[in-house]
Amino acid sequence: MTAYLAVGLLVYLGWLALGSRWMTSAERPALGRAAAGTLVLAALLTLFTLREAPVAAQLTLPVSLVLWPAALSVCLVAGLVLLLRGRWARGWPLLGLPVAALLAVLILAPQRAAAGLPPF
Repeated sequence: MTAYLAVGLLVYLGWLALGSRWMTSAERPALGRAAAGTLVLAALLTLFTLREAPVAAQLTLPVSLVLWPAALSVCLVAGLVLLLRGRWARGWPLLGLPVAALLAVLILAPQRAAAGLPPF
């Protein structure tokens, strides 16, 4: 699980670097604030997931299996709405969280499958 988090963080930082190249210097502080808020959300979900992991086998439905897709869906919709409204500095980081999660899964799932492990 930590490999997914590390790859996801690297992809997200690359996503932010790509977005900052397209923005003016006046928009970059707003990009940083929005990215900080998005990273706080991801950090809280990560801490909850890591604390839940030891007892997840005993639960009927681990809560993190519901929280992660819900948070990523909200970030995807909010990011797209903000981008369509022309607020690139606020929408770009929100859209980057689901993109980073998807790319982390696409990068690491084949390696885990080849090793005989479940993809998640």
